[in-house]
Amino acid sequence: MLAADLGGGLATGFLLLLYLLGRLEVWPLYLVSALTGALSSLHWPALSAMLEKRDYARASGMMSLAASLAGVGAPILEAPGPRGNFRPGPPGGRGCRL
Repeated sequence: MLAADLGGGLATGFLLLLYLLGRLEVWPLYLVSALTGALSSLHWPALSAMLEKRDYARASGMMSLAASLAGVGAPILEAPGPRGNFRPGPPGGRGCRL
């Protein structure tokens, strides 16, 4: 489970690096999406190996709660602040006001 999380974090860091260098293209997005999808498929087997059978329902509920909170929290964090929502764009590029 730790390896899956670490791999997903490294893949996301790779995308951040490409973005900061101004070299982000479409193909790395597909690659990282496939990699994180494959790595996330390892979570439930790893988690179920650590749990007793009676705790499966509770663990599944907690994972569902975490996913739901992320789905609710992400738009809240993206909400425009007092100066509006401004995305700077890649380095050297022009930003855009949403």
